[in-house]
Amino acid sequence: MLQSARHGGWALAICSLVAAGCHKEGPALLPTWSSSQPIYSPHSGSSNGYNDLVLAAENVQESVKSDYLDRVWFTPGMRETAVKQAGSAISRVAAGVSKPVEFEFVPREPFEASPTNRGWRMIGRTVVWRIETKCAQGDFDGAARDAVLATRFGFSLTGGDAMDASLGFATADEARRALAPHMKEMGAGQLRELAAGLGRALDTRPPLTSTFENEKLDMLRAVQMVQDAFVRGEFAGLKENLGADVRDSVTYLKDLKEKSPSKQAAYFQGFAAEASERARWLQALSELPLQERKRDPGPQLAESRPWRRFAKHFFTAGEPLMSMRDASLARTRLMILEAEILARVKAGLAAPNDLSEFDKELRTDPYTGREFVYKAAGNQFSIYSVGEDLKDDGGQTDESYSSKDLTLERDAT
Repeated sequence: MLQSARHGGWALAICSLVAAGCHKEGPALLPTWSSSQPIYSPHSGSSNGYNDLVLAAENVQESVKSDYLDRVWFTPGMRETAVKQAGSAISRVAAGVSKPVEFEFVPREPFEASPTNRGWRMIGRTVVWRIETKCAQGDFDGAARDAVLATRFGFSLTGGDAMDASLGFATADEARRALAPHMKEMGAGQLRELAAGLGRALDTRPPLTSTFENEKLDMLRAVQMVQDAFVRGEFAGLKENLGADVRDSVTYLKDLKEKSPSKQAAYFQGFAAEASERARWLQALSELPLQERKRDPGPQLAESRPWRRFAKHFFTAGEPLMSMRDASLARTRLMILEAEILARVKAGLAAPNDLSEFDKELRTDPYTGREFVYKAAGNQFSIYSVGEDLKDDGGQTDESYSSKDLTLERDAT
């Protein structure tokens, strides 16, 4: 059970259920935590850009060679073919992100593949390949437009659950990595356009609070799936999909069949309560800088809670997602700032002495909640985040540009 006093409400409910065991009980009346819903069905004429994103996913899965959709390695020829085949889907994405995008989330069925993520991943890849090609050709206007498109597309996907958001941040990150090494080759006007476009992408980025609300719906869907397996006495699917790690948890469920209805109800009440509490905790922390999040120990969870192994599989996507968001957000802000400052330098002006002329949010490091580290002398400047270790190492970084300090990826890979 959760031990914090803030869980008193549901803990009291469980105690009441257990107390009822002193009386003769009938079959357990288990609540419905989640109901199966049909997947989102896109339609023409919608003013919601999300509709276009779903249509684009369907389009690319029909137009790109099927064996390309799950590949992890592509020859140059394969990339060129995929870019051509994905052209109409990319245009559909561009139309979608030009409108307000309201993610029409449907809880994910445990163990089932997303109907859209394969297509969205392929679209993200092809846009990144277009950026790389355009940079090689010196078409920095086109490369910057595609980088903004990929960033807006990626950030739009973060309005779903943790899996959607992970794909979205990865899409934005790959686009940035493709363009960042070429920023010094770009003209002042191109840099300003890039900064403006990325700024608009940041302004329309969904908050992680909505992502974690959707993640809670996924978690409750998982609770329902385990409960349904318990009611039917069918546990093979759990063991097959989750492996030996849940063997003892499945044995517990089998034994629970012989327990009182109140104990059965208390088990699933506690399981669902942990899902809701984890979601509340993630939402409370989601917009705080890492430095403040580190002070929060998180929900106090008893090691002996009988659904612990299931929770490990179904309830743990949130914290890694916040780390991914921190890095993506930091580098997007850094790219905007570098583009603006570099544009000034290319116009023959000195770099600003500090970052005070920029919006406070833009110049804030999501790791510390304070300004990025910035140094300037004449037309030379450096700007970076202190990164996850929260220590200023003078801008020193490694081949991942993440440690010790976090910077833009300046070298072509």
